[in-house]
Formats: sequence, structure tokens, C-alpha cells
Amino acid sequence: MDKDVDDIELEQGSDFNDPRPNNVKGGTLSGLVRMLTYYKYPDPEYTHAMLMTYRSFTTSEELLSLIIERFFFFFFSFLLALIDFFFFF
Repeated sequence: MDKDVDDIELEQGSDFNDPRPNNVKGGTLSGLVRMLTYYKYPDPEYTHAMLMTYRSFTTSEELLSLIIERFFFFFFSFLLALIDFFFFF
């Protein structure tokens, strides 16, 4: 993960270069969604834990909204990169 992320709390001695699910202690909803959808370190254990517990701190609508927002960000970033490459190269 990015080292400048400050909305995820990790257990002491953990860092974002070793993002295992047992290292995540807490965080904002947007930070937890970022960890859930982080492409570099897909983690089925974290995904399972997040999907089993999200109802205790948010609604299904809010979680789905943030997940969709996250994927649209990736899609449009990729699309803009393609446009820059093909039209401004």
C-alpha cells in the first residue's frame, strides 16, 4: 500500500509494505474499501472479514457506493491514460 495513507490503522510493527489482513486494526470506511479493492495485494482473508463485518459500521448502500466509486476511478484513469497515449503521443 501507499505509505502516505493515514486513514488505516495497523497493528504496531506493521507497515504498508506487508499488508496482511491481521495487520489492519481499523480505519475509515474509504480506507478499508481501498484495502478491499487494492489490486497489488488481493487478500481473500481480508475480503472475507470485511464482507462479514461491514454491517456493524456501515450500510450495504454506502459500501457498494464506495466500491463503485473506486472502480470508476480506475476505469477513468485508465481511459485518460489511453487517450493521452494515442492522441498526444
